[in-house]
Parts: sequence; structure tokens; C-alpha cells
Amino acid sequence: YPIHGTTQKRKLVPTRIYSKFRHPIYLSFYLICFGFLFVLQDWLLLGLLIIGGIGLYIQALNEEKELLEIFPQKYLNYMKSTGRFFLYPEIIFLHK
Repeated sequence: YPIHGTTQKRKLVPTRIYSKFRHPIYLSFYLICFGFLFVLQDWLLLGLLIIGGIGLYIQALNEEKELLEIFPQKYLNYMKSTGRFFLYPEIIFLHK
């Protein structure tokens, strides 16, 4: 985990893209892979996308669990206002 072993003061940064998605880097992986899958139409790539996607999903859950331990109430409130990988439909309509 990237958080382990740090002695720096930690804080949440729920601004910019993180105000919409909790894991934008993982989202970019999914989008790039789906783009390649669409263009190349390769079954092997689909298998790699599924395996890699499951791994990233588990990693995201582990990171969220750890952040909930470090910032219990702040991170819980943050989770309620953002999507893990995608926007919540109500967020789209409230921010017109």
C-alpha cells in the first residue's frame, strides 16, 4: 500500500477530479482498456481486462478500508459525495 511507512502528515484532497471520482487513475485504466478492446476486438485482451479490473477493484476497496481507518468521518462523508469509478446519477443532476 502506498500509505504504509509514511511519517508525513496526511490529509484528504477532495478537489478537482477527486471531487467526482475516488479512483480516477483506476478509471483511466478501465477506459483505456475498453478503448483498446473496442479497436482490437481481441479475446485475450478481454481476459486481461477482466483479471486486471478485478485486481484494481480489490485494490481500491483495500485503499478505501485503510483510509476509513485513518479518516473515519471525513472519508465516509467523502464516499457519500463521490463515486468510486463513475459519477452517481444524482451528482450529475445536482451539479448542472
